[in-house]
Amino acid sequence: MVSSPSPLVFNSHCNSVVKAITEGKVVFFLGDEINLCGRRTNDKGELENWIVDSDPLGKPNYPPTNIELALYLDKISEHIYSDVVRCPLTEKHIKDLPEGCPLKTDSIKKMALQQVSQYIDLLGGSQDILPGTLGPIFEADYPPNPLHQFLAGLPECLKNKNYPHPYQLLVTTCFDNTLEYAFKRAGKEFDLVSYRGRENSGRFVHQKFRLAGAGQIIEEGSPVVIDKPNEYQDQGLSLELYPVILKFYGAIGDNLIVTEDHYIDYLAHRDLRKLMPLQLSNILDQNHILFMGYSPSYWNLRVILYRIWEDQILTKARESWWTIQSNSQRFDWGFWLKYTGQEPIWKSLEDYIAKLSDMIQKLPRRVRNGPSPESRETVTPIERDRIFISYSHNDTEWLNKLLTVLAPAIDAGVIPKPWTDEEIKPGEKWRDKIEEALKSAKVAILLVSQNFLASDFIKKEELPSLLKDAEKEGVKIIWVLVNSCGYKYTALKELQAAHKVSQPLVLLPTPEQDRILNEICDEIVAAMEG
Repeated sequence: MVSSPSPLVFNSHCNSVVKAITEGKVVFFLGDEINLCGRRTNDKGELENWIVDSDPLGKPNYPPTNIELALYLDKISEHIYSDVVRCPLTEKHIKDLPEGCPLKTDSIKKMALQQVSQYIDLLGGSQDILPGTLGPIFEADYPPNPLHQFLAGLPECLKNKNYPHPYQLLVTTCFDNTLEYAFKRAGKEFDLVSYRGRENSGRFVHQKFRLAGAGQIIEEGSPVVIDKPNEYQDQGLSLELYPVILKFYGAIGDNLIVTEDHYIDYLAHRDLRKLMPLQLSNILDQNHILFMGYSPSYWNLRVILYRIWEDQILTKARESWWTIQSNSQRFDWGFWLKYTGQEPIWKSLEDYIAKLSDMIQKLPRRVRNGPSPESRETVTPIERDRIFISYSHNDTEWLNKLLTVLAPAIDAGVIPKPWTDEEIKPGEKWRDKIEEALKSAKVAILLVSQNFLASDFIKKEELPSLLKDAEKEGVKIIWVLVNSCGYKYTALKELQAAHKVSQPLVLLPTPEQDRILNEICDEIVAAMEG
């Protein structure tokens, strides 16, 4: 059952995202459902549909989603596709189902753009119907929605606060140009790397958009075809200089990528990763990926993930992905859980962007120069919203037992996933990661044992830090006696244990261990909510 996260979990997530943004470690990965952000609602509270009953280009309010495009194409082609598609449950054609039938409505809503366009391309009787129809729709100057405006304004906000990494890589699978228009309307310079199909033998093209007279953003020079991605070292393509928009479907006309045949040629026959400039591939590998409005229900969007990350997609490294979805589809939920090890954040994009924007606006101004080294450090407020588990690796069995007991509360969104040193990825500075986790801990769980007390790092680093923060900042320490040990010769003797110290867990029968661990779970929940 999918549900919105608790305020505690949501705030913890947003704190992590904002911190990563200030460090220049977030790639925004956008799907077509971002075009639902900021839409008006009708009297029933439903989002207003993209207008297709009249000329959609007469008064463009917002760009369409792929589903809306599919419905529009099916309509103007006199239902070439929907008239032949059968309902899998009734064996009837969709057109023969009664109006208002949930099966009919659901089938129409799930029309895949690539399938509808494939039918039209093969049976529509005209080779120009797709580019002729879709070109004006994609190129229309739609007003940017709150998400577009947030992304276009983010670099300036970070620069004004003196954060050293103000520019982001923005990856989009949208056909429309609204994101680019948002930067132009805001008068912000950017680089665009977009895929061009047959015109350039399937290559990415680099365009620079710079500030000209009267505050206008115009294209500088001519588009550059990236023939040798591994050797493309153009100085203008760098997040040190400008934000970069990486657009996977970046052209119309002969370069249009919309039918199944187009996708097969693009995604199946070409090594997408080797077509991208090396510096962009490295950024995709080394940073957090924040997916917004990206639904893996459609195979063409799933394939993109495989083509970019290949065999990495099933590794633990993908836990650095974050997913925001406002449409709680069970397939999407299962996909993201499988590939990231965590559930998506179910929030409307409006609420999510409003939260991030508010937190970023409230960031303190970073002092570039000052009288002391401390004043020159980047000041990013870290809210204490984590659960930190301190343990010896020799006691991993007990860590796993505790995490198993905590799993229902984590899955229900009552508490965030606890941090352990297993979160540290290969190549990361482990000491820095532990210190960062300690600074953000609201609750610390100590699995105290002979191994725990014998660990030099725990004795000299983790435990003193936690005890100091408990005294000065109110960090809640919950310690569990795993086996008989000399805890009474340490500062722990002054702290109340989570259970009777006369009964170490290892000496108790399994049912009693389970009871105590569940009581500890309740104590953790109460401490996090307090």
